[in-house]
Amino acid sequence: MSNEENPVIKAAQDHQRASARYMTMRQLGTLFGVSSHVIGRKLKEVGLRSAEGHPTDKAKDGFFTKTVVVEQGFTLDLWHQENSLAVLRQVIEPK
Repeated sequence: MSNEENPVIKAAQDHQRASARYMTMRQLGTLFGVSSHVIGRKLKEVGLRSAEGHPTDKAKDGFFTKTVVVEQGFTLDLWHQENSLAVLRQVIEPK
């Protein structure tokens, strides 16, 4: 039985994803001393955001993002802190 088929491992992975910390691009930018616009461009460069600014399938499949519905049906894309920081550290020079 592979890890993907093992229900205990799958449940643990699902729990880990559910309890992970997610951040806005503005919050991610604050960690690097750059604007959310810079974060957005860098996420596009690495294939995690589309030209229109939406998370790509690569981002969704890699558990980089989740979409939440806030007031009046407005949606907000949040980025998995650990996964996103690991990628962004490779393409942004810390300030």
